[in-house]
Amino acid sequence: MTTLATASSELLSILSKDSAACTRALARWKSEILPTASSTDEILQLFNCSQNKDSLLSALLAIINDELAFITTEGHRESSVEILRGLLQRAFGQQKVCDEANSQEDHIGSLQSLFQQCSRLFERRMSRQDGSTGGFHGSSMTSLEQSEHIRLSLVALLAELGSYLITRSVPVESIEQAASCICQMLAKYIFNDPFPDILLASCTLVQTLAKLCPAAVELHATDLLLQLAGKDVKHCLFRNRRSKIRSEAVVTSSAIVHCCQDSDSSNLSNLQEALQSILLPGWEELVNMDTSVSVRVAALNAVGMTAKQFDWTYSLAPDELTSFVESKALSLFVLGASDENSQVQESAIQQMINALSCGSHNGQGRNVPWNAITRYFHPVIEVILASCSLSWSACKDRVRSLEALQVFLSFAITILDSNVVTDQSSSTLLPRMQPIVECLRKNIVCEEKDVLQVRNTCIALSLNEPLHLSLTFKPFSNTHQAALTACSILGGSDTCSTLVLDMLTASSEDKIELSKDAIAMISSPREAASTMLLLSRMVKGMICNEEAAVILRRVDPTLSLSTPNWIYTSPSSMATITMLLSHTSVTNYVAANPSLAWALLDTVSEVVKCCKHHLSIGEDCHDGSWTLKEESVLEILIGIVHLLGCPEAYGLSSQANEVLHEFSSCFLCDADSDDTKRSLLDAHFRKLVLKITAAVESTFPWKESDAAFSAMTALLRTVEGSTVSSNFEVVAPFFMHHMSSAEIAKEGEPEEYSLRITLMSVLQCILSDKTFHSLEDASGPKISPAGIILSLVLPNLVWRAGGLASALRKLSVATVFSVLCHMKGTAEASALHSDILAQLIPVLHSCLEDTEPSTRELACVCLSLVLEQSSSEMIQAIWETNARIVDTLQHSLLSLLDDNHSPTRLAACRALKSFLTLRSPSEKVVSSLIVHLDDDEQEVKEQVHLVLETVLLEEKARDRGAKVLATANRCLKGALHTHRDGSYCSSLLGLLEG
Repeated sequence: MTTLATASSELLSILSKDSAACTRALARWKSEILPTASSTDEILQLFNCSQNKDSLLSALLAIINDELAFITTEGHRESSVEILRGLLQRAFGQQKVCDEANSQEDHIGSLQSLFQQCSRLFERRMSRQDGSTGGFHGSSMTSLEQSEHIRLSLVALLAELGSYLITRSVPVESIEQAASCICQMLAKYIFNDPFPDILLASCTLVQTLAKLCPAAVELHATDLLLQLAGKDVKHCLFRNRRSKIRSEAVVTSSAIVHCCQDSDSSNLSNLQEALQSILLPGWEELVNMDTSVSVRVAALNAVGMTAKQFDWTYSLAPDELTSFVESKALSLFVLGASDENSQVQESAIQQMINALSCGSHNGQGRNVPWNAITRYFHPVIEVILASCSLSWSACKDRVRSLEALQVFLSFAITILDSNVVTDQSSSTLLPRMQPIVECLRKNIVCEEKDVLQVRNTCIALSLNEPLHLSLTFKPFSNTHQAALTACSILGGSDTCSTLVLDMLTASSEDKIELSKDAIAMISSPREAASTMLLLSRMVKGMICNEEAAVILRRVDPTLSLSTPNWIYTSPSSMATITMLLSHTSVTNYVAANPSLAWALLDTVSEVVKCCKHHLSIGEDCHDGSWTLKEESVLEILIGIVHLLGCPEAYGLSSQANEVLHEFSSCFLCDADSDDTKRSLLDAHFRKLVLKITAAVESTFPWKESDAAFSAMTALLRTVEGSTVSSNFEVVAPFFMHHMSSAEIAKEGEPEEYSLRITLMSVLQCILSDKTFHSLEDASGPKISPAGIILSLVLPNLVWRAGGLASALRKLSVATVFSVLCHMKGTAEASALHSDILAQLIPVLHSCLEDTEPSTRELACVCLSLVLEQSSSEMIQAIWETNARIVDTLQHSLLSLLDDNHSPTRLAACRALKSFLTLRSPSEKVVSSLIVHLDDDEQEVKEQVHLVLETVLLEEKARDRGAKVLATANRCLKGALHTHRDGSYCSSLLGLLEG
């Protein structure tokens, strides 16, 4: 077998010939000589001669550097690098060889010399030059060494050389310049290489140099960190698409920082500036946004390694830069603790505990250093809030920042409401709630493309029931949900919640008033909606603070939170919330803004649940002294009434009614009964009417678009009729000012008609309720149905042209019908004096010619009811003052027998029967009725027959009915043979002859 020395001589002699000979020689070395080289002494001897220009190693380096007489190929250079790496591995890569090399100074010198030569080679081959075919990432610069495999081998060669030098404790001074040159090339060129394996190997090389020569790495730390994490660097490794490269880059960045921290000559301010401007933002982006769990864990581990070197000596007057760096590092731990992956959570929490416990202030034996967390609460919360408030940041960024806020607020609950802090630092923790509240409110309504996002959120998070919607809505944003969860955590703390409510109230001697901050928080519908959702989540968090408990169990499974009861212990808490619910800045826009309506529903629902929760937990959990004041009850009811007044398109009426039912069940014994609709609205009806009226700046009349109008109509529709009846003197002015005028201004005609139609439907709803007329022995003023008809309905029965006028007449006639039906057969019927009939009958008469068939029918029915409750004397009195109306009424009714609407013809028959019993018919009327005995419809013929039968009997009883009877007899005999069915004529003839 050929010795290494002989093989080396042969190779050196061939290299001076040509390219082909060089190719054969290098191939023989790779395939035959190198695999069989086992003599360590011979290999070491080759390295000892490395400084000799005629040595094998020098020849290999010359081939790699393309310094021979002929042009070397990529194959030559690649084989040479592989041979060189193989010789290094056999000489220094084995432990037994390493032990021998440590005892021989000349071997160390050879390694130093080779490292220096390779660094110069590395600098030359990796340098850039103008390239005609395009360079890295689209630039015009290409590397002198165009083979990516050779570039990779050169980086690996230097990393291996460095590792061999580390194990032999080489003096740093001898290689510092070479290491510095390598760092410069890495920062300038290599980290821009597009080949992924080169980037990975480069990270390994930097880590090796950080151990071998920290001073060189420190000298180029900023340049290296920029290539790893710089935001302005287009192809920085932290944003590489391969997770393995990102992870390795994070480890490399940590190694650079560590070598700077350990260096005696390191400039602390420069390092902190690099952390502030480069690394911490880069690590934050990875912890926040990276999709790879391993990368997020690596980033947190890097933060932890760096944070262990901090002093953690924050005070009230700290160095600004130091405070920012430490606060930012702690905020990254909090961000990691909020991660959805348990491995990332565990890593973040453990790193935080290890880092804070290594400082000069530790947790005094506790697993979690709560004392240090307490001291850094304010700066960290400011960092987190700043991240939550960046309007230009991506949605996911804000979501993750809000999740971090959830974690840190959970920490605040533990510190404020528990005894985990052993010193007096908790007294300085009391957070300034204004920025926290503002941040949460802005994120609650952020990215709201339409109101359906809030609608969906309220259903999913609050009502906890499916709602089948005819509309298609987008899922609510994660930002919205994260902000609401943070609000729930805030409500889980008695101290934090009290601070929020204190911010909303102003000091007053006798009563609670809203502060300027609170007024600003409901200054617009959007602001009011966010405030409502904030309060609802806080109340929800008080009832169940499981969100905070889940977070804290990750940190310390032994922690247990106290049960919050800030609503029950502070008399002003509920008063402040209910005051906001009924404030005009909220209620004035509920019916016009769906987002605000659903947010108010969510808040009212949670407040009602809170009341029920208080009743369910019993006096074992509180002192039993808490009661809901009447003013608060009224304010909650005002909110519910405004919700009931919202348009049907909002789809919340059923939920609002359920909330009302639940709230009523807390105070009324029969509220759960299915046979009554009585609620708290009935119990407090009078006060609610006065409260709604008092909240409006303008007096009557209101506009239909006014919030007070919607609330009042919703209240009147919801309560029982008996409630309205017993308090009618309170609501009467509302109707009188809007409906009693017979004149309708032309300029506001559509709005006026719409308002009157709405009110008439409300009045119809009230009067159709049987309980409205059931208070026989009511202690209050007796309601006169006749007065209602005269003052409210009759002005709206007057005929006017137009579709809206027709709709109003139809509703008005229906209302008259409801009143007359309930009066029929009662003592109230006597209230219909002739003066009332004198006004009612002509108006109903005018409706007989209405274009709407249902209006004509109702007018006939109402006339029938009126005439049934009248007498001949009353009709005669009317005739004396208005003969035309009485004389033409029977002919108008008779003409309706030819109506194309069958129910109208039947109703006209009944009205004729009632009228003709009070006043004798003319001969023409009798003959016309006989003609209609041959009607196409059987039911009409029967009704006409009944009318004639009644008329003939009445006329036979009168002394002056001979002419009418003679006419009837003649016409009946003539029709007996001409009608299709003569039985009716025969029956009437028999009546006449009997």
